[in-house]
Amino acid sequence: ALVGGSIGVRPEPGMRVSAWTLASICLWGWLFWTSALMHADYRTDVKSRLMSVVGLRNGWLLNLPIDLSDHQWRMLRGFGGALVGGMFVHVWLSSVARRIHPAAHSLFYAISNLGFLAFLHGKGTVWVLLVGGVVFAIGRVFKGSKWNPALTWALCIGVNCASDYYRGFEGVLFRRTLGYSFAFLDRYGGVYGWQTQFNLSLLRYVSYNMELYWACNQTSGDGGG
Repeated sequence: ALVGGSIGVRPEPGMRVSAWTLASICLWGWLFWTSALMHADYRTDVKSRLMSVVGLRNGWLLNLPIDLSDHQWRMLRGFGGALVGGMFVHVWLSSVARRIHPAAHSLFYAISNLGFLAFLHGKGTVWVLLVGGVVFAIGRVFKGSKWNPALTWALCIGVNCASDYYRGFEGVLFRRTLGYSFAFLDRYGGVYGWQTQFNLSLLRYVSYNMELYWACNQTSGDGGG
């Protein structure tokens, strides 16, 4: 189109930014700025030791205070170097296994994931594998049946509530339940409680079985039963 004797270029539809997007950016910017201003005095008081907050320590960046009261953040910082190094080693070993054979690549991922789970959760890995196996079995057995979403949701909600209430079933001793041959499972509790972030895994389990349920019904054309 000609605009004022010159050629005007109309923006493409994909280049447009909605008002909601601009409003969200402005809102987050305002929250960040006001939060930084509001906490400036607190940081000064903590640094000058006029105010004491449990968990705050002097950090490495300009000696500013850092919050180490949160267990998850403290563990992440403690193993940060090992995690970065482990990522590079994992990528390298994965590329080697891929060049060997596709089956070797899959086996590498299975072993590395299981080892990482055992390192993180210790004996809690048993609960992670048990719940995942049961959810997978529900999906494969009932597929397009209405029992699939019903049992999946019931199990995941029940496990989420029970694991939180009983703190990851830490009181369960495998040597008493399964015999002393399994006493080795009780010796290592891991560095991170399995139930802390397991709700995210439960959502993935629900998503997997629900997508399987919908896919089966779209193919068969009926709701199962």
